[in-house]
Amino acid sequence: MQAIFDNAPRAHKCLLKWLTKGGRMVSVCLEATGHYSLRVALALHRHRRTQVMVVNPRAMSQYAQACMQRAKTDAKDALLIMDDAERMPFLPWHKRTRLIARDSQVNIRHLKR
Repeated sequence: MQAIFDNAPRAHKCLLKWLTKGGRMVSVCLEATGHYSLRVALALHRHRRTQVMVVNPRAMSQYAQACMQRAKTDAKDALLIMDDAERMPFLPWHKRTRLIARDSQVNIRHLKR
């Protein structure tokens, strides 16, 4: 089962509808690609029927080498990420909040004084 979606808010809604068709729960694994992956990761994270894991691109590159995969295409990358997600423990991604970051900065400032 394959589909292609743009990386835009409207398309994220279509993606979520497609993934959770019939009320099913889904686990999604995607490669970290800066602000491109962040938008879709946030959309997936907010939905009650999805859990998301964001994998490190370097880890995927090393996994591709270990699998002796030399060609680099989006389709091959997708299959590689899926293979990795099936073999490795699923580690859910958690959104970092600015509030936590601010609290940490305040505590660090107090420690420095």
